[in-house]
Amino acid sequence: MIAFEEHRNRYKRFIFPAVIMAILLYLLFHAMNGNHGIYALFKEQRHAEVLEQKYQAVHAERLAMENRVQLLSDKSLDVDLLDERARIVLGYTNAQEKIHLVEEE
Repeated sequence: MIAFEEHRNRYKRFIFPAVIMAILLYLLFHAMNGNHGIYALFKEQRHAEVLEQKYQAVHAERLAMENRVQLLSDKSLDVDLLDERARIVLGYTNAQEKIHLVEEE
């Protein structure tokens, strides 16, 4: 009977640390892999960097368009830009210009 109680006491000494270890492993696993874990944080940071690069590209394109619109406004009309746009959009040419049509292959 005494030997049985000694084995029982021996097992009791290991149960509490084993339970604590299991809880810590569970928390560590979810701290790394959970929805709000470290890997999710790194993934969101990479996604934010990609979106920031896309934003910078769109912002630069918008500034270029705003500059072209400003050049076509009534206050500061750029004659060269207006001539270029009329040639491209409307197909206008000067009377002294020669046009060579090239067929596409």
